[in-house]
Amino acid sequence: MSAAVVIGDQYVGPTSACVISVRVKDAPVGSFVLLHPDTSKVKRLAVEGTLSSIHKDNVTSALVTNLTGSSITLRDGVHLGSVTVIDSASLQDSTTCVAAISSQPSTQSSSEEIASQLLI
Repeated sequence: MSAAVVIGDQYVGPTSACVISVRVKDAPVGSFVLLHPDTSKVKRLAVEGTLSSIHKDNVTSALVTNLTGSSITLRDGVHLGSVTVIDSASLQDSTTCVAAISSQPSTQSSSEEIASQLLI
């Protein structure tokens, strides 16, 4: 598994949610990653488990929610959790995975259609 780390200092307002940029060094551009939050590393903040795609410079995004009444600044390099890298071929071969990430009834979709829905 690879790690997801915060890029730059990120401000999260009191009792709010936001999408922040993270870097996953070992994930190739165009792959998908499933974020597994590490609650022991980040306190007072909910890091949501998300599926997203990797862009230029190994950048993707993560959804975080500030559970407190005070603002939080996540510092550059903070470890948010681990990620599982999923390549496009894996998505194409796994109808179970597609059904689990789809909010619509399970249907057969091409890997290109799935990828276009997941790109952020």
